[in-house]
Amino acid sequence: MVWFALVTLACVILFLGRAYLSPTRTATSPRSNSAATVTIEDDRIVFYAEPLAHAVEHFAALSGRRVTVSPEVAALVVSGEFKKNDFDQFLSMLPSILPVRVELMSDGRTRIAAATTTQQAAKN
Repeated sequence: MVWFALVTLACVILFLGRAYLSPTRTATSPRSNSAATVTIEDDRIVFYAEPLAHAVEHFAALSGRRVTVSPEVAALVVSGEFKKNDFDQFLSMLPSILPVRVELMSDGRTRIAAATTTQQAAKN
């Protein structure tokens, strides 16, 4: 189980490293990199260097779910391939690769916000 988590983390770091190290990408303009893409194929949705808010918008539209993303985490970059009909899996994996927490609100919508320092310390 630990081995699988380490391999997954290494893959995520590889994908995110490319996005963060891109010379055209800046922290103030998350859409400045024209390489950011979303591809929908058969049963998959593929993100490459896509801001979290945009990735969640695409996924939420496919699933019909109401999701809000806090402004402080909206520009975090997501890369990966996911089953387009498994939004719950996407949401459950986010805290393991990004400093975010996913909360189910009392009105039925889902909220993605910055992880607290206690949550980040628990992951390490």
